[in-house]
Amino acid sequence: MKKVIVTTISITLVLVLAIGSLVLALIPVNKNNTIAKPDEIYIMNKITSDNTNNKFADKSLHFKYSRNDVSAQTIDSFYEVFNSSFGQNLLLAILRGELGDGLIAEKYADGNYYTGSISKNYSTNNAFTVVFRYNEDKNLKYNDTNQKYNYLFFEVKNEDYKTSVSFGVSYFDHTKNNGSLVSNNTSYNSFSYTYKYSAKINTFDMYNFLTNLSDFRDYY
Repeated sequence: MKKVIVTTISITLVLVLAIGSLVLALIPVNKNNTIAKPDEIYIMNKITSDNTNNKFADKSLHFKYSRNDVSAQTIDSFYEVFNSSFGQNLLLAILRGELGDGLIAEKYADGNYYTGSISKNYSTNNAFTVVFRYNEDKNLKYNDTNQKYNYLFFEVKNEDYKTSVSFGVSYFDHTKNNGSLVSNNTSYNSFSYTYKYSAKINTFDMYNFLTNLSDFRDYY
């Protein structure tokens, strides 16, 4: 009788652990609920910088949501891959010690510099820089500071593992300046920022998506 009870308890514990693991594996964490889908996307690296056939205006490949169906579909598809790079289930997050690796708002802090920078990758084909533009201002809240922005930029690298990525933000006043943050900075090799989001994500699927765009496919 005692053996039956022990066996029953053991089976029950195994079932509880199995069900618990299944539940944890189904709960998503560290999702992107902060960075909204952009109205425009700019993509750049050495290929767009070289621009030998005047193919890339402002040294970038530009998609505008309202331009045509192809641009809209590209933005939709890329944003879906972008969001999936954050995705993780609760069980894996716990096992890997990454439970708190969601998006974090930060202010650049350095004893020698007032701003940080994100490369445009003009010197390499093994990475891209992506810029999101928004028609309506967005807001980054850091402590008691509210920082509005209409541009967000980050690097997409050929790395198939989770790594810390910075998403710099910037505000460009289109009522006072002509062009865009991108077109007005083509002579610089990086974008500067004071505030940013950071998160651990896997950019590999985004990298593959970008290399397979028709404008880049022949180069890879």
